[in-house]
Amino acid sequence: MFTIEMLHANEGDALWIEYGPKDGPVRRILVDAGRQTAAEEILRRVKTLSPDEIESQDESPPPSLFELFIMTHVDDDHIYGGLELLLKKEFYPTITKDLWFNGLADLEEAHGDTLGAKNGAFFEALIIERNFPWNAAFDRKAVRVPANGPLKSTTLEGGLKLTVLSPDAKRMKEMAQAWRNVLDAEKGDDDYIEPGDWRRALEVLRETKKVPSDLLGDWHDKWAPDKVQEFAAEKYVEDTTAPNGSSIAVMAEYDGMRVLLTGDAFPTVLETSLEKYADEHGLQLPLEIHAFKLSHHGSQKNLSPKLLRLIDCKKFLISTNGSRHHHPHPAAVSRIITTHPGAELYFNYRSDESLVWDDDAILERDQYSLHYDEIVVLAG
Repeated sequence: MFTIEMLHANEGDALWIEYGPKDGPVRRILVDAGRQTAAEEILRRVKTLSPDEIESQDESPPPSLFELFIMTHVDDDHIYGGLELLLKKEFYPTITKDLWFNGLADLEEAHGDTLGAKNGAFFEALIIERNFPWNAAFDRKAVRVPANGPLKSTTLEGGLKLTVLSPDAKRMKEMAQAWRNVLDAEKGDDDYIEPGDWRRALEVLRETKKVPSDLLGDWHDKWAPDKVQEFAAEKYVEDTTAPNGSSIAVMAEYDGMRVLLTGDAFPTVLETSLEKYADEHGLQLPLEIHAFKLSHHGSQKNLSPKLLRLIDCKKFLISTNGSRHHHPHPAAVSRIITTHPGAELYFNYRSDESLVWDDDAILERDQYSLHYDEIVVLAG
């Protein structure tokens, strides 16, 4: 059994992943936590797990319900719900065996020397204050692609293997500077946080949480079903935002299946890592991928033509309700359906942006299929 569920996380990501043998224990990982709606759903599931999976919440220490919790990066549509989780007693520190997150020190360690920087400081402070496990698989060092040597992999209990494909040192350096710049811009303010001062971050967190935003443009005035080829041919320009570049991305492997979980990672970083992954495993390109969670919710700036050429995939997962950024952009979806015949598009919301693809003319012409709010089953 290997399934991926995109929880309702508004415009963000919150992935609930389960794996394990049919006759064995169910194991779980959580990737990001979206916004308030996703955090509430995660807490509801934590509270309602059956007694044979968790005998007592009164044990000392309480049992782990997750093998791993990955917070890919500090953008609010990924981390805001994570803050809500870490602020709840029922989301106790031993609920997960490991928590992957690159704080400011990790970002700076990566090169030796936002956007969501303030919420990143809050999240980091809660990890420390509540004593969650933190990057234990990496000896408490950064989760990243090494400058030299093979890609880093770890195998969780139950056999799920994760290989880190992003971020690289360059993008971590850029995010570290952006993190400092955002905090330093508030010097003199009542809620100023000195970079790296997690105790001060806790004080500010008790008083306020701000929600920054970033927009990548609007396409509605240009859309028409007969423009798929036109959108697919649009010149590709890559995302340059520092938080997205710092995003943790992994290849998850279980029961012969490969899943590309990208957060909001840059395509150029993924391209380099996928080529290296294939070389290290003696595999031919394009690489067979059984599911691909699109980076940055289907932004046209986070899905390059080259990245699509490097993979052979049918299932494409798009997590967003279309608010704020109006994702997925039709250029990204058009690139998929024109290069991967028979593509299966999985959306976790019925939105204006996702429903435009439920058009008989282009469905028949381009031979793709649609799935709305369904669990992605990779192995039964």
